[in-house]
Amino acid sequence: MAMHIDYARELVERKEADSYIKGDSRAILEAVAGESELLNLVIAEGDDKHRDIATTMLEITRQRRSRRKITAKQVYAIVSFLLEKYGTARAALAAAFGVSEAEMFGEVTEASVEADAAEAPASVDHTAENAQSAARNAFIGAPTLKGSAKQVAWAETLRANMIDLLEADGYSNERIMDLISDPEALKAAFWIDQRHLLKRDEWNGGGAAQFVEYMNRPAI
Repeated sequence: MAMHIDYARELVERKEADSYIKGDSRAILEAVAGESELLNLVIAEGDDKHRDIATTMLEITRQRRSRRKITAKQVYAIVSFLLEKYGTARAALAAAFGVSEAEMFGEVTEASVEADAAEAPASVDHTAENAQSAARNAFIGAPTLKGSAKQVAWAETLRANMIDLLEADGYSNERIMDLISDPEALKAAFWIDQRHLLKRDEWNGGGAAQFVEYMNRPAI
């Protein structure tokens, strides 16, 4: 899977503004440790141990219908390596995209983001898609998402796409409502941070199964 640099920047800024996480670099990197950009960085820059771990994680993310899963121990090892080498999540992500921290994060303000979004033709399409997804979700009685306006708009589309996958895989409406009503799934940030689960639909419809398995995971 590929992580867009704009998403990575927005994730960091959102986590830094989070009063609970308070910009903790480990928490930020843990949210994206399975992304190919970071794993390829570790493969290129790491020692044999961490290179092997990153290679294994990358193979898992690319395999279709794989029963193997990325473990918390693997994520911890990769994040620890990145923090030891680069110091912060910002520095690690900038290195992963091959740019400087200033290029990735410098002079980025909410006003400039809004201005760029307003001028970009593609954003109009996304706006329409997000609005349509929100209407679909409301029609079936999906619970209201919590988050900023931009987060909720994007998350509505991600959630609607997952609902489509669940329906295609034969999950009942009752089961679907149960899954998307989970307290964690009521947060817009959840759908954004876990969007890789949705991308499994490129692998023969595996997204629904991956999502259900994730939601049924034991509490830590």
